[in-house]
Amino acid sequence: MSPGGTVWEGSAAEAAQERAFADLVKVRGLADVLHESSAIARRAAETLYSTKRSVLDAVDDARAAGYEVGEDLSVTPRRGTLAAQAQAQTFAARIQERAAQLAVHDKEIAARITSSAAPLSAVSFTERPQTAPHNGIQQADYTVPRPLDPTPWQPPPPGYPQGQPAGPGLPPEGVHPPVDGPLTTGPASKPTVQAKGGQSLYDKNGGEWRYDPGQDRFHYPHWDYNPHTAWNSQWDNVGIDGLPTHREASAPPRSGSIGPPPGAAPAPAPAAPAPPPAAEPPPPKAGWGEGFGGGPPIGPHVILRPSAPT
Repeated sequence: MSPGGTVWEGSAAEAAQERAFADLVKVRGLADVLHESSAIARRAAETLYSTKRSVLDAVDDARAAGYEVGEDLSVTPRRGTLAAQAQAQTFAARIQERAAQLAVHDKEIAARITSSAAPLSAVSFTERPQTAPHNGIQQADYTVPRPLDPTPWQPPPPGYPQGQPAGPGLPPEGVHPPVDGPLTTGPASKPTVQAKGGQSLYDKNGGEWRYDPGQDRFHYPHWDYNPHTAWNSQWDNVGIDGLPTHREASAPPRSGSIGPPPGAAPAPAPAAPAPPPAAEPPPPKAGWGEGFGGGPPIGPHVILRPSAPT
């Protein structure tokens, strides 16, 4: 910022920039309302012109036929005959019917424009920042006060940014989203988050980057990103330096990635099943074929003699 040609730096300049950007976000919404109201008014002007033209055409027809049309849209014949009076009534009915249509269109259009412009009266510009009350004595510093985060911060796994967030939605010092160009700090676009003091970083293209410190059992620290290129643009989870955004216990996310924290030992591979033990031969059965001391078997047995040569 360079008011009067002099570069303005410091905490006051940063506070002014944040305030100006907050007002810019509100004004953008008001501009959309004004554009819609303007479009309604343009279409309404065409409708009113056409309806008004039909009323004037009916008046011109009555006058061209020799009748006088009053300011109250009454029609008076110049001749007092019954036929002239009947024709005057016909002209008067046509003129009054078209005039009634013009009045109905005018009322409906006014109601539509009033309804479309209603959000303009609901917007206000806060002159002082909303901050959490300080209980007791606090050391004075030269930073812009911000709402206190009621949730105690827990350090993430090693490999992720170890510093505490600079504020709700803002990253630790030295951590930047993966986008080129200047970044502007401003209120979060979600009303529910903004009501809790949430802030975001906005890139030069209007994209919103909100830092999530990953303080639950499903997420690691990551960026929540919305390009705001359409009224219904969706939020995406963007990893920090390519790291996973979701812990392994989480369900498959719509965006981002699941994985172990950096530096974690890989899970051991399952051990190969042990081979089954070799089958042992069955023990010999005692019976008639057994001998003693290695001698010939005892008991009845058959001795096969070689056959005589033929």
